[in-house]
Amino acid sequence: MTHHRAVDVVRREENLRRWRTSEEGLELEPDPKARVEDEVEAGERRAEVRAALGELPAAQREALLLAYFGGYTQREVAALVGVPLGTVKTRMAAGMRKMKQALQDAGTEELPWTRQ
Repeated sequence: MTHHRAVDVVRREENLRRWRTSEEGLELEPDPKARVEDEVEAGERRAEVRAALGELPAAQREALLLAYFGGYTQREVAALVGVPLGTVKTRMAAGMRKMKQALQDAGTEELPWTRQ
C-alpha cells in the first residue's frame, strides 16, 4: 500500500510539472522548409485550439490536456485525477465534441481531427 501511495505522489508531481508546461505542447518549432503561409495558418490553428480548450470546463480540459499533450492513457488520467475510468472517458468525449463545435463555429475548415 505504501508503494502505491508513493507511486501516486510521484505521478501527481509529474502531472503538475506537465500541467504547468502544457501550453508548450501547443507550440511547435517552425519547419525551415515550410512556406510562410503554412506557418501563419498553423499559428492560427494553434490559437483556435487554445481558445477552444479555454472554453471547456476545467475537468474536461484537464482530461484532454493530460491525454493528448501529457501522453497519458485514459486509465492513467483516471488514476492521476482520482476519478473512475468511465468518468474520464465521458469527460474526454464531451470535451472533444465541444472543441469540434467551437472550431467549426470559429470558421475553421474541416480539419482531420474534427471529422466524425
